[in-house]
Amino acid sequence: MTAVVSLVEAYDEDNFPENFYRGVIVRLERGRGRGLIRSRRGREVFFQFPFVSVVGAPRRGPMPGIELLHVGDEVGFDVGWTSRGLRATRIKPAKLTPEEAEAAQAGAATTTPGTTEREPTSGS
Repeated sequence: MTAVVSLVEAYDEDNFPENFYRGVIVRLERGRGRGLIRSRRGREVFFQFPFVSVVGAPRRGPMPGIELLHVGDEVGFDVGWTSRGLRATRIKPAKLTPEEAEAAQAGAATTTPGTTEREPTSGS
C-alpha cells in the first residue's frame, strides 16, 4: 500500500524558510553584476543583475543590493525559467552585518519607490 502525502505534510520549513531555497554564493563578479549560487543539493544556479532582486536592498543604481552579497555567504533564493535555463530571480541574504543592515535601512529611508537617484555629473 502506498501512502499519499499531502503538500502541507511534504513541506519542510527547515529546508525552505520563507519559501526560499537555501544555498551559498560560490562566485560573484561585481564588475559584471553576475554570480553563481550552489544549492544545498549541489545544483548551481546562475544570477545576473538587473534580472535578480536582493531582498531588503534599496532600489537604486544599476545593481541594487550587490553590496550585500559576498562569496561564501549563505542565502535564500527563488528561481525561474528563462530562455537560457534556470536562473535565480530573488536572493535573500541569510544574515547581514550590523553595518550592512544600517546601510540598507538608511538607503530604504531616503529612496522612495518609483524614484531614481542620479550621481552628480562634473561640468555643466
